[in-house]
Amino acid sequence: MNETGSKLTAANLRPFHLLTSVFLFTLGAGIADYLGWEISPGVYLLGQLWLVSLQLGFFLFGDYMQIPLISSLFEHLKALREVSAEVEDEEEKEEETESRREESDFQIQLWLAVLFLLLVAGLTTLMGYQQMLSPISITIMSMLFVGYAIYVIPDLVRRFWMFREAAFSLLLVVLPVGLGYTLQTGDYHRLLSLSTFPLYPLHLAFLLILQLISYRDDLASKRKTLFTAVGWVRGVALHNYLIITGFLILGVSLFFDFPLAFVLPSLTALFPGSYLVWYLNRLAKGAPERRALMLTLSLITFFVPVYYLLFSFWSY
Repeated sequence: MNETGSKLTAANLRPFHLLTSVFLFTLGAGIADYLGWEISPGVYLLGQLWLVSLQLGFFLFGDYMQIPLISSLFEHLKALREVSAEVEDEEEKEEETESRREESDFQIQLWLAVLFLLLVAGLTTLMGYQQMLSPISITIMSMLFVGYAIYVIPDLVRRFWMFREAAFSLLLVVLPVGLGYTLQTGDYHRLLSLSTFPLYPLHLAFLLILQLISYRDDLASKRKTLFTAVGWVRGVALHNYLIITGFLILGVSLFFDFPLAFVLPSLTALFPGSYLVWYLNRLAKGAPERRALMLTLSLITFFVPVYYLLFSFWSY
């Protein structure tokens, strides 16, 4: 979660994470379409809206909990009430105005979070009333809700920070595919596993790139991340292993009857992924840091397989 700013911006909405879940939910529905199930547009739209609302609600609530932490916020609001009504110094007036503006930003984030979570509750009730939910889809929705709720609790985030990225990739990659499929079918299929297993390490590598980009800031603020814990060299090595593992799993999936026509186009992402691995190795040896390049290559490496799998399942 963002711990640095107080103003509500697009960054609070996590556009890359939202896009990931939207694509992966659509991939799950595409697998159902590929297997011959009739796709209900209403079920798809309600499920997609439920998932996006859930993420927005908890993203905003998590930012409210940590910008600053709630205890600091209470102290901040208490200090505002104790400010004298008559402030003669102009500089103190400006500080008071800025503090009240930040307080307003906090309140906006909180009310938006509550609004989105109420929408989640309403959509859940509607889907249950329309008999759109099966036991397996209810299980996945419960895992998503509990997972995001745990993810935004500051004490748990600090205590289990080493597992944060691994759990977050599970919430963004694995479970949305399952939800998109089970809402349409009410059942499970092995293609769900074959599709998500390669994407999981690739997405985890993308999250590590985000940590690498903020590595210096995290060290300065003493923020615990996987990179700050294991160090630059080991973090880069872990990232490279994840990239290699993702493409190896994609290749091995052919031995489990995953269609070759789906795998070959996805392997084109191996080229930007290999270049990223090569660049990070050079970076560890003193090459100039290019954050935009790292982020772009990481996005391409993850989203190209997602796009080709999505296109293949919906077009065949």
